[in-house]
Amino acid sequence: MNKKDDFIRQFQSDLEEAPLPQRIVSRLRPENCLSRKEDGEVWLLRDAEENRFILKIDHVGRRDLAGEFELLRRFPPELKGKVPEAADYFEEEGVRYLIRTWLPGCSLSQIQEKEGVFSPEQCVRVGKALCLLLEQIHGMEPPVIHRDIKPENIILSPVGEPCLIDFDIAREYKSGQEADTVFMGTRCTAAPEQYGYAQTDERTDLYALGVTLRYMLTGSYEPAALERADCPERLKRCLQKATAFSPDGRYHSAKEFRLALTGEEGRRRMRWFLPAAVSAAAVISSVFLW
Repeated sequence: MNKKDDFIRQFQSDLEEAPLPQRIVSRLRPENCLSRKEDGEVWLLRDAEENRFILKIDHVGRRDLAGEFELLRRFPPELKGKVPEAADYFEEEGVRYLIRTWLPGCSLSQIQEKEGVFSPEQCVRVGKALCLLLEQIHGMEPPVIHRDIKPENIILSPVGEPCLIDFDIAREYKSGQEADTVFMGTRCTAAPEQYGYAQTDERTDLYALGVTLRYMLTGSYEPAALERADCPERLKRCLQKATAFSPDGRYHSAKEFRLALTGEEGRRRMRWFLPAAVSAAAVISSVFLW
């Protein structure tokens, strides 16, 4: 028996073990089971026009698929192609089903596994694009905090543009709230406040993005790996600030992080400093002459 026959047999076995509701199979055909755990599965589906979709199944109510569906529906049209679009959500016999659009490309973790660490230039380019995306998401009213930015949740499109997926633990920022009601995140990239001592906000996502960029550069999540990285000192200082333990020690917005990544922050300060220095020198000279 060849590999193709093995694949077909496994696919048929998957379908028999996890039969999908008629509401799904009447308009979408299962293509592949991407992952299966005790609490749920993730499937790749196709429609009659060969458009692909992602199906998330939650058997035990551990993930807020209803919340993710409503959040995806809130995203403005200009984010199309950068984040998934909501397609359908329903519950049947105690099981929850979420269908969203599929974004083509490979995750950062898949690319790094195949090709090794990214160059500093690639790191800055991806980081800048993700900061621009976060500026839009954080700029919504109320702001949306992803809370699970990591290499597996960042997809590079076929043209190299980063997209963000898996908003199932994202939340809306609530002014005046001291801490999140549910503490979730991925251990390697979760900010300290996600363990309950403060409410997550925009700086939480910037921390996770900083850790992700550090991983892109070094292949390691450990802070010490950055010291050994072959990259400009400015980039090292930028990522160190983004991943400061205290939120107050980090960049306060995605725009500020983006300007620091590209070096524009320093140039802006210099453009402000030089005229001010010239004016100050002129004043001092006038006083001295007087």
